[in-house]
Amino acid sequence: MNKERPCGKCAGCQKVENEQHPDIFFLAPENDSIKIDHARQLSSQLQYHPIEARAKIAIIDDAHTMTVSAANSLLKILEEPPTKTHFIFITPSPSLLLATIRSRCRIISFSPLPLNDIARYLTTQEAISADEAKTMASLSQGSLGLAMELDRDVIEEVSSRWDHLMANKTAVEVLALSEEWAKKEEKMPIILEILMSRYRDRLIDAPSEKLDQAFRATVTTLKGLMTTVNKQLLFEELLFTLIRCES
Repeated sequence: MNKERPCGKCAGCQKVENEQHPDIFFLAPENDSIKIDHARQLSSQLQYHPIEARAKIAIIDDAHTMTVSAANSLLKILEEPPTKTHFIFITPSPSLLLATIRSRCRIISFSPLPLNDIARYLTTQEAISADEAKTMASLSQGSLGLAMELDRDVIEEVSSRWDHLMANKTAVEVLALSEEWAKKEEKMPIILEILMSRYRDRLIDAPSEKLDQAFRATVTTLKGLMTTVNKQLLFEELLFTLIRCES
């Protein structure tokens, strides 16, 4: 904390990494929203002088999930902030923040991280296999946070079932898998996103007309989830198309 750039190794850096630094405060959603009680608690904590660092930092993650009362509570302290205090509001949708909060902030936009960097982090820091890390990176939209939130069990299950289907390529397998996936309504989008990521990666490595057709078929199916009642038939049509593209 006493250097221009963090070293990542000293005691201060380690405390930040482990979210244990006494002068850095984190506020994140609980049950999908940031409520007024937590906003008030943060405001109270920021009234004291820094203990180890030159300033206090308040990091509000997914700031767009603040309730109106929570946002108004933080607005009060933003209007008259304690000395040596900095606020960081993290959100993919700044427009969802109160205009009065936005007007008191400087907007700093971050570009998506390279997928290779995300995959490398997952393998080296999270001990995730290279294949799974590559899939997670493809699904992350360039966000390490989103990659970390992905359901690894779903990714592993879909990948395993898909590999089994491609090894056999039988109508019986298609019908069985279509029926299975059609029963998982909440997981349908991520199932299709996983298939899309596989074909997207293969298209980048070795473009071909069949791979492009397969990728487009998964995109069309994903869009069809909103309008098609018979989800099993939707998956059957997709899987038969993908098998033809792989033949």
